[in-house]
Amino acid sequence: MRLLYSIVLFVVIFFTTTNAQTAEPCVAENELTANPHICNQYYRCLSGERIAFGCTAGKVFNPSTKTCVASDAYLCDDHWSEMLTTPAPSVYCAVNKNAIVAHLNDCRKYVLCEDGVEQMHTCPEGEQFSWKKLACGVDFPCAEYFEGQGNSLEAVACARQPLQLAEHPYDVGMYVDCNEEKHRNCEDGTIFRWNYQRCLPGVVSTNELKSASANCGAFGKSSHPYLCEKFFKCFFWISSLNSCPVGMIYSATLEECIPAVCK
Repeated sequence: MRLLYSIVLFVVIFFTTTNAQTAEPCVAENELTANPHICNQYYRCLSGERIAFGCTAGKVFNPSTKTCVASDAYLCDDHWSEMLTTPAPSVYCAVNKNAIVAHLNDCRKYVLCEDGVEQMHTCPEGEQFSWKKLACGVDFPCAEYFEGQGNSLEAVACARQPLQLAEHPYDVGMYVDCNEEKHRNCEDGTIFRWNYQRCLPGVVSTNELKSASANCGAFGKSSHPYLCEKFFKCFFWISSLNSCPVGMIYSATLEECIPAVCK
C-alpha cells in the first residue's frame, strides 16, 4: 500500500511540474515571472510566449525584484531549490559560457548558453536553425547547420551594429562592450538604450523608460531630467521636446546647447 501511494504521489508531482513548465501565452513583452515550482527558473515574455530561463548556480529568482539573487537572500521552497540550484554540467556550454550553440544531432534545435547554464530551444515547425545567421528559417539546410559551431552572444551582438556598445540579445538590463566583447550590467533601475549608448532610468520588466515632464512654466526652457542632450521648450504652457546638435548637451545655466559629452 505504501509503495502504491509513493507511485501515485510521484506521478502527480511529475505531471504537475511538467504542465507548470509548458510555455503559455503572455501579453507584456519582456515581462519576467517566476516559475512557481522551480526556485532558480523564471519566464520572460518574448513575442507573446513565455520562455523559460534559469539562474546561475547558487542563485534563485526573486519575483519582487525580478532578478536572480543569492539563495540565502531570498527564501524559496527548499525542496525545489535543492533539486535545481546546481545545474548539471553542460556539454554545449563547456567552451563558450555565453553562446548560441547548434544542437549536436537535431537541426531544428539550438542551445542558448548563459553563464554556463544551457537552455534548449526549438525552431517553429518547418524551420531549421542556422549557426551562421543564429536564426531559424525555412531556407537553412541541415547540411549547413551541422557544419556550425558556437558563437558568443557578445560577438553576435557586436556584429549587428557599428558602435562601441551593443544591445544584449535578450536582456534590456544589460549591454555588450564591443571593445572587449563582454556583457555589462546596467545599474539597478536603469535599462540600456542603444541610440543613446548608455543606461537610462527605466523598468527592466516592461522595457520602458522613466517618464519625464517639462518644468519651464508658461514660457522658457528646462533640462530633460536624464537626457542631457535634450531640453523642453514651453510656449503658453505647451511644451515640446527638443534635441541639441550631435556632440552638444543642454546647459540649464546658459539655456543653450554647448559642446560636451553626456556622462
